[in-house]
Amino acid sequence: MYTVSISNNKEIKIAYELDTEKIKYIDSLMQKFSDEVITPQIDPKLIEFEKSVVSYSAELSDGATKTFTDLEDLISYQNYKNNQIISIRLSHSIGLDNYISLTFSSSQYIPIRYSIKTTEERDYVYYDEKIMGFIQSLKTKFSFFAISNAYVMVAIIVITELLILMLLTKTEIDMENEFSIISILMILTFPFVYIVEKFKKKILPIAEFKIGDGVKRAEHRSWIRNSLFIALIIGIAASLIAGAL
Repeated sequence: MYTVSISNNKEIKIAYELDTEKIKYIDSLMQKFSDEVITPQIDPKLIEFEKSVVSYSAELSDGATKTFTDLEDLISYQNYKNNQIISIRLSHSIGLDNYISLTFSSSQYIPIRYSIKTTEERDYVYYDEKIMGFIQSLKTKFSFFAISNAYVMVAIIVITELLILMLLTKTEIDMENEFSIISILMILTFPFVYIVEKFKKKILPIAEFKIGDGVKRAEHRSWIRNSLFIALIIGIAASLIAGAL
């Protein structure tokens, strides 16, 4: 007899923050999945041997892979700079018919991978909705810029500066000349794109793992972002005031 199942694999491209409270929430959701979906399907005679638990592992910046014994072991990890977390994987399964897997990484291309499979459609709909809602709640305010290519960011800055210049000087530029100016500026800024990309990754990370020392690193990056934003606003305001005089 064949078992009918429903499954899905998703790749979510957002910049996000993952702290201990959020990890506890997704853990509780996966434990609920265990109690309501997986455990009832285990043969009562084997339930002591096939204990249903969530597994936790992480990839570290020094190239090592660490497996954690339980949730407390994960959230109490020191997360030092030299071997900080760059990826976390939580998974839950027994057999091949029911499982949930979540991978949170620092990859610019596929930051979050999510897989689910159940033998009941109602279980799939319920947990898929809950998990997707949870993932979207992790999204940072600067997500668009964090996942954007440095070339795109530089282009936006160059075009914005041109528009501001046109407004301040009341200069009309035809489309052909404007395109030429933008092209020249992009070529001139090409050597700096690499630097911009490196700096962007420092202050606008794809993944912020706020565990252990990661909390201090996140706070430091937040302070830098706020300082740069205030400086940008002051600079624009000063330019507008100077142009109006």
